[in-house]
Amino acid sequence: MSKVDNQRVAITGSSALVAGVVGTPALWVCLQHDQLLSDRALDPSELCGFARLTPGEARVLSRQQHLGLAAAELAWGQAGLTDRRQPLRGEGHPGLQDPWRLRAGVVSASALGHIGALLEEQASTPQRPSATSLSRWRGNGLGAAVALRFGLQGEQLNINAASSTGAQALALAGRLIRSGEQDLMVVVGAEPRLQPLLRQASQRSGALAASESSQPLMATRSGMVPREAAGCLVLERFESAEDRGAPLLGWLESSATGCEAHHLVAPQPGQALSHQLLKRLLGDGPRSREAIDWICLHATGTRRFDAEEIAFVHQAFPALPWITAMKRTLGHGLGAAGVVEAALMVEGLQLGSVPPWPKGIDPNLGLPANAPMLAPIPRRTLQLSSGMGGVVVMNLLDAA
Repeated sequence: MSKVDNQRVAITGSSALVAGVVGTPALWVCLQHDQLLSDRALDPSELCGFARLTPGEARVLSRQQHLGLAAAELAWGQAGLTDRRQPLRGEGHPGLQDPWRLRAGVVSASALGHIGALLEEQASTPQRPSATSLSRWRGNGLGAAVALRFGLQGEQLNINAASSTGAQALALAGRLIRSGEQDLMVVVGAEPRLQPLLRQASQRSGALAASESSQPLMATRSGMVPREAAGCLVLERFESAEDRGAPLLGWLESSATGCEAHHLVAPQPGQALSHQLLKRLLGDGPRSREAIDWICLHATGTRRFDAEEIAFVHQAFPALPWITAMKRTLGHGLGAAGVVEAALMVEGLQLGSVPPWPKGIDPNLGLPANAPMLAPIPRRTLQLSSGMGGVVVMNLLDAA
């Protein structure tokens, strides 16, 4: 085993659920149709079943925590990890004390989930908070629930970088494994449906589409369409995964992140930071850029963000790779979007397939209306992500 192999980040578990559709295979089929998922939500009892929650546990957790635990259970099971769990209520259990758990952690991703939990509780039970309210409203409520359930005693990090939160969580988890600080990281993102107050605020800010139609890259685009979403990836140091015979779904090859420090909301004209991050990720040589088979665009449907992103892709990749804009189908999962999209990128790498070239592209963006090439069998894919506040993230994923 070479030192380089030992530092590689293996993806051994992957899951996603969006707008009532559960599992990456089912969501992959939806992507093939390039149509927006309806604004559905999974039935609470069905969701609790996926999350393996007892009735007592379900009562003390928020919808956001239910979603995150469901995604985590699906990915954890796929990774072939231990079936032992810890209860989420009470202190009378001995706890899981296996030594490997000290080097296993969680990074949770959510932009508005914990705020939504507070607003939901206030609307349904306007009396004084209960003894468990803070465990639902806190910013680390999702990460704490996942860590407790699986006995993860390493790092517990809970981040919020607006739309780039999920991608940033993935990059951070990979960095912790490459540095040797952790051997296993669960990356989980979850966002329930927007509560009315949050939806109104988003609408007034101009971020939401004028109608319930998500049209990234199209001339008629007018903003994002939020959807309930959750996703999870299990990352492991390759040597650890190999020792336990874990399935290898793909590789998180490398990541680059930074902040434009330009504006509280608007993107930086010219995308100078994105060019620097891509250079850090791939170097200057054209061959490394030509090795990218597929770019998963951030593409939220907001006019300026979409235009800036496409201008960057044109400049950075003279030979345009295959592009996809998953939010055309999935809607915008907010802080969970980057994790969900990464899970679907892993699915595509495993299948040796890509979603279809986007239809109806705005001619002003300068992209071909039809695919400029035969659909590739992807071996290397690049995730682009950016959020209000200037956080930019790039994740490079390779096929197993």
